[in-house]
Amino acid sequence: MWPSAPATPWPSPSSPVPQVHSGGSSPAAGEFAARRVGVSLTGGGPPPQVAGRAAWIRRPAVARGRTPRSGSRLRVLTDAGSRRSA
Repeated sequence: MWPSAPATPWPSPSSPVPQVHSGGSSPAAGEFAARRVGVSLTGGGPPPQVAGRAAWIRRPAVARGRTPRSGSRLRVLTDAGSRRSA
């Protein structure tokens, strides 16, 4: 009989645990971000709007002893038929 290692149903968790990045503006998304997210993303906009979104997540997160970072996710649109990109 060949020796084998004991079977494990799941791989052991990573250390450190990878950060979760999330975005959304619903109340449920805000609650999830405050509890679980390492980086809260917004879809961009005027700086005061982005700052307000970051504060909206940060307040309940700090109350839970967490300090998530915030960032913006941006889409770059190009004209595939153009020789230059904007």
